[in-house]
Amino acid sequence: MIVGAIEGANHCFGKPDSMTDKECFSLRVRVERVEFEGGMTTQFVSAWYPTPDELKRLNEGAAVHLGIVGGGHPPVWLAVGESPL
Repeated sequence: MIVGAIEGANHCFGKPDSMTDKECFSLRVRVERVEFEGGMTTQFVSAWYPTPDELKRLNEGAAVHLGIVGGGHPPVWLAVGESPL
């Protein structure tokens, strides 16, 4: 996947000091406050674009994999955004 520029980006996460530029890169996100189960929470939204090969595999029925680095699995979500065209 290729990281994209999310509309309304208002924060940039840098890579951890313990990782190289080849292992990790900065990620521009849109920080939002949203209502969740009767309360408010913060979410970080980023944009990712499939490469032509990944898009081909997705169209053939391949799954999207989500990897979490660290010792736990936070709540996450995946969705398809609006077409940039």
